[in-house]
Amino acid sequence: MSEKNTPVKITPVSSRSVGNTGKSVERIVISCITFDTIKITDPIIHYDATKAYLVHYCDKKGNSEKTFYNELFDTVLEILDEHYDTTLLEYNVEECRYEEAKTGSETVLIDRPSKKLVKELTVVDVNEVVYDFNVMLKTVFSIMNFERKFDEDSKNPIYVNISAGSSEFSAAALMVSMMFDNVEVFSVHTREHMIKDEQHYYENGRFVGLAKSVKEPVPITNFTIPRPDKRLILSLKVYFDLGCPSATETIREFKEYSYTENGEIIKLWNWDEKELPNEKMIFQRQFIDRWVSEDLVDRISRGTYELTNHGRFTIDTYYVNECVSADKDGL
Repeated sequence: MSEKNTPVKITPVSSRSVGNTGKSVERIVISCITFDTIKITDPIIHYDATKAYLVHYCDKKGNSEKTFYNELFDTVLEILDEHYDTTLLEYNVEECRYEEAKTGSETVLIDRPSKKLVKELTVVDVNEVVYDFNVMLKTVFSIMNFERKFDEDSKNPIYVNISAGSSEFSAAALMVSMMFDNVEVFSVHTREHMIKDEQHYYENGRFVGLAKSVKEPVPITNFTIPRPDKRLILSLKVYFDLGCPSATETIREFKEYSYTENGEIIKLWNWDEKELPNEKMIFQRQFIDRWVSEDLVDRISRGTYELTNHGRFTIDTYYVNECVSADKDGL
């Protein structure tokens, strides 16, 4: 590091709160370090994080036996230390608690311009096997569960970086993020690469890529995630394609529309009740209420609804190739 101008002592963990007290909102970023540094540090700065979990895997045998991965992790810490007043902690996944980081020196000196307001950042060292999916699933779940233990209302946003790190981390983190509220998964695209000579990716005139040889495939633990309700999504698409008509007109139209399921033709509306008041109640409970509860639509006024961003994403993503046809048009 360069010559130091202003010695700054990192505040001991005992004198700084690391839990979520509820008095202020914490912004938490979870990342995995395997090769990149800027893909880790820039998003932490972008989200103005107050706490950063750094999941990585390296041996800690002292300065004399540092590996490439030790150096990589230390570089990330140095970059963050240039932007924040950092406190380094270690996270124990098994016991779900913090531990004070075991560093060789109690004082860390950094370059910092005088009279500059420096924000505080708690950096949490999570040293686990990043290429084991089960370990990553356990690790990320433990972190999020720990954070929400002190934040039952999920007021503190958690941001998860799935662009850097191992593929096992990215897959596990994406799955766990679906289990908790107020979690945003994000990706980071490279603007400029360090290696510009493509010949580094060639061998004997043939393009190979980064990996020259690979080990045998390792199966990933299988999970079942229920598919979105087909009738609910297709009916939502029809409803907005028709211009959000009245309940009476929508019910009449739904009775004309059908879709296929395992080769069987199924009506969007398949209830036998004939009385209009009952049909309106069914429409409200089976369609409108469920669209609202699943954040697919927002109620603007009585009988008026609009698609949410999630609703637009849903109808543009799921069952887009399914045939929803009106009987009068041929079904």
